[in-house]
Amino acid sequence: MRYRIANITKKVLIPEGKVIIVHAEQFDSPRAKTDLFVFPEHMEDYVQDNILEEYREQSYWEPDFEEEYLPSMIVNINGEPKAVYKHPDFIEEYPFEIWFPYMVHERYGSLTDKTFNCFVLNNMVRNAGDNEYSFFYVFNPANNDYDIKPYYLVDSDRYIFLGKIEIMYFIEYMGKRYGDQCANFFLEKIIEKRPWLNKAYIIKCNEIIDFYFLIDIAKEYFKDDIIRVEGIKQIIARLFLAKRGLFELQE
Repeated sequence: MRYRIANITKKVLIPEGKVIIVHAEQFDSPRAKTDLFVFPEHMEDYVQDNILEEYREQSYWEPDFEEEYLPSMIVNINGEPKAVYKHPDFIEEYPFEIWFPYMVHERYGSLTDKTFNCFVLNNMVRNAGDNEYSFFYVFNPANNDYDIKPYYLVDSDRYIFLGKIEIMYFIEYMGKRYGDQCANFFLEKIIEKRPWLNKAYIIKCNEIIDFYFLIDIAKEYFKDDIIRVEGIKQIIARLFLAKRGLFELQE
């Protein structure tokens, strides 16, 4: 297929870090359909010297889909997905289909929306086998927002949030909000899935748990009621921020 190069942008996305996106319009499409081609930042010279050079010489660019590009997805902190073609220099180690359903999908997300999505995206990176050059969403207390930085550039006054929350802190809040039956259901399910735990140990050791485990339990308790489950996402993010003095809880 032949393309017209419409635009080239450099954006920052998770989990791929800094990338180059080539916006290419299909010549044969009656609606000038645009496909996105994503390259790692280090391939900027390749984009300039090969893709753009070919386009200038031939007035079109014809990518080799069989050899050079993989259909995939990208997503940002607002939970907005885009179908793309990735250059195979990306290692397909980020299981989009597993993590994406956990995200909050708001075009102009609040701090709590972004915080919850930060948990998801940072865990994608961590579970792929992060290193000092891996990119994370990093909380910046100066503006109460998130920047994207490689681990080796994260200053001591910045924070990488992974969404681990104290179990009893969450359970006690759920009891106040939804009643003892709901709180006990969550606690019993946590212990059922983590049989080495018991309530006394959880209290004594201030045991923590990952956010996604709580969402799985919420889906079970609320029978996949989307509105209720989305509410639990907000609670987790707010409790997490409140514990760090970054959010004031409304009882």
